[in-house]
Amino acid sequence: MWDKSPDLCICNSRRSLDKSFCCRPAQGGSGVTRQRAIGIGVEPHIAAQERFEHDGKNLGELKQMRKSLGGSLNDLVLTVVTGAVRSFLRARHVNPDRLDFRVMAPVSVRADDQRGALGNRVSAWIVPLPIDEPDPRAQLARIIEKTTRLKVSNSAVGAEALTQAAEYTPSTLLALGARNIARLLPFNLVVTNVPGPQAPMFMLGAEMTEVYPHVPLTDRLGLGIALMSYNGKLCWGFNGDYDLLPDLREFVGAIESSFRALQQIAGTRPAALGANGHDSAESQAG
Repeated sequence: MWDKSPDLCICNSRRSLDKSFCCRPAQGGSGVTRQRAIGIGVEPHIAAQERFEHDGKNLGELKQMRKSLGGSLNDLVLTVVTGAVRSFLRARHVNPDRLDFRVMAPVSVRADDQRGALGNRVSAWIVPLPIDEPDPRAQLARIIEKTTRLKVSNSAVGAEALTQAAEYTPSTLLALGARNIARLLPFNLVVTNVPGPQAPMFMLGAEMTEVYPHVPLTDRLGLGIALMSYNGKLCWGFNGDYDLLPDLREFVGAIESSFRALQQIAGTRPAALGANGHDSAESQAG
């Protein structure tokens, strides 16, 4: 549902009109504003229940695509998500060409001499996804251009300095700041990609076959995507608000379609995944 006013109302046809989601059209310029523009994931309060879906890909397929198309593995992942978000919004009768859609992508800021050291050295990028672009190859080119600029600017290192300041911030101020951040998220979706061990892991003699990560939801963040590579597989975990995303499985299907479309452009063939499959579960948060 579109309104001619500056604010565009994106309505989920599965819900009543009073549950519509408001956003703004994309604006010119390269600056990042705090205005959110999304048809999924915007909700004043996240429900107590969540839906979880998972999917698996062969990591070798992604590496073959990288050799053919260029970019990093994370660039390819963001391109797959771009295509999925575009088709998912179009299926909801939302025009993605007019939306400014951004993801928060955690990145490592660990220096080479810190490899193997304990503790996390993680910050984040805010990456606009080109959901207005229908061509996967052009989507990838725009994402590579943006992530390359982010690498050169060292923006993730600057963001890390702000997070380190939290160690010296009084808890009351920190709580107030966290609430404001949740209300003014400068992104619409979290996409985190974690490299895991590429050898089988065992516990009490039983082999772990898959591992599916989970992104916790906060106010105004109704969908999180987490990936982890393990033993030649790329495991995707999708955590969505139970009421906001009753069709979360359809989004997972859009991820599959986007992945295959990018693979077709790369000219690579699907590889066997082995024992890994696709299933879903519904869980109650908390």
